Amino acid sequence: MRSKVLISLIVVILVGMAFYYVLGGFNEIEIRVVPVDDIHLIGIEYRGTPQDENLKLTFQKVEGMLKSYPDNRLNTIFYVEPAGKLDTITVFVGTEYHEKMAGDLEEKIIGAQRAIVASLKSHRFVMPGPNKVKQRIEQYAKQNGLVTQGIYIDRVVEKDHVDVMAPLR
Repeated sequence: MRSKVLISLIVVILVGMAFYYVLGGFNEIEIRVVPVDDIHLIGIEYRGTPQDENLKLTFQKVEGMLKSYPDNRLNTIFYVEPAGKLDTITVFVGTEYHEKMAGDLEEKIIGAQRAIVASLKSHRFVMPGPNKVKQRIEQYAKQNGLVTQGIYIDRVVEKDHVDVMAPLR
């Protein structure tokens, strides 16, 4: 009886690891320095709780803008990340600036000549958390004598590819 339980446990663990592998859970975070010309975004800043319907509407509005600009990507800057469902969140949701975009949108210009980019290529269920990515970026910066501005821009390249950009001072 104990051997059946042990074999079942081993099979479950192996299946879980295989599933994790297929989703990209073992993929490394690729980090590099890239040249940038001031990062210019346009979008909406949201402040409230993560469960508020207005957060969902903010994302929907920006995603609607992206339909007119298929080469643009969804960008987010989390200024205050919530620890729980009822905590306050402050996030800028936007896209790359295009002069034809108008309306009640806010522009964000982040002055930088270079940025560290961490590329995450895996399914969102197994993608590393934001704190781990920020820690890896800061570790890379320190090892290479670089200083970030403390701003992290998440750019959704594809549904299973996110680039986290940290502008340098």
